[in-house]
Amino acid sequence: MLKFYRKNLQEGSFSTVSGPEKNCWIHAENATGEDIEKICALTKLHVTDLLDALDRYELPRVEVIQNNLLFFTRHPVEQESHLHTMPITVLMTEEYLVTISPSNSALIRGILESNDTSTLSNVPDFFVRVLLKVAQEFAGQIRQKRNSVMAQGKEIGSVDSDDISVLTKQEETLNQYLSCLELFHAALKTSNTLEFPLFCKQCHRDIDDIKNSVKQSENLCSSLIKNIRSLRDSCQIIFANKLTKTIKLLTALTIIFSIPNIVASIYGMNVKLPLADRPDAFGFLMVIMFIISGLCGYWFYRKKWM
Repeated sequence: MLKFYRKNLQEGSFSTVSGPEKNCWIHAENATGEDIEKICALTKLHVTDLLDALDRYELPRVEVIQNNLLFFTRHPVEQESHLHTMPITVLMTEEYLVTISPSNSALIRGILESNDTSTLSNVPDFFVRVLLKVAQEFAGQIRQKRNSVMAQGKEIGSVDSDDISVLTKQEETLNQYLSCLELFHAALKTSNTLEFPLFCKQCHRDIDDIKNSVKQSENLCSSLIKNIRSLRDSCQIIFANKLTKTIKLLTALTIIFSIPNIVASIYGMNVKLPLADRPDAFGFLMVIMFIISGLCGYWFYRKKWM
């Protein structure tokens, strides 16, 4: 579904309009093929140029088509299936800024609800604002993951299998972030080298700033992945040690309690046995079993199995 927005200094916030007008923002939420056709009719592009915007697996890249800048990127989302990022396509023309999202986008809602002073009177400036918002989303999510990992590192002594599973999921998420950030950085670098007539010097400087921010997030993400791997390995070692101790304890208890069981099994046979005719045989055998079991328990204790 297509929505049309405008914003100027007098209004201060985004307002919806009934149709396209100069310097308006066109957004396709849960975009469909029909939405792509409408956008192409407005921007004079071919449908095949924008079909990739519907692909949930599309990777960040930038293209210039008929003096229009087409920027494919991804942004962090709550996990959908196995994806932790979703694509968003930004198209800049002389008259419109178009964003296309194949799903509900919290990123776009954040832009609509923001109270910044940016307007749609300058389309390139707003294009840079959208890219900046994507970079900020990545930086914020990576900081949250870092805080979560640091909290787990403080409690490493009480680790269990669930903690290892959480670390594995966080590593998977950050790996997806890292691959997107690397391609996002490359796309920003490429866009700054393009001879695009709508870009002014300030736009190039702003994109340079975003590029540096994305690089910092990329480095932090890479460092955090290494920390998670190290922490996960430590957790696995601690968990394995706990499991080994438990197995040792169970083995020791099995051996200790098997001694009375062996004696009871022998004296349960229907044959003539030593001490069978003595009235104090039961007490005598119990004393022997306790002594042998106690010696075994003491030996296991000395070996630190118990």
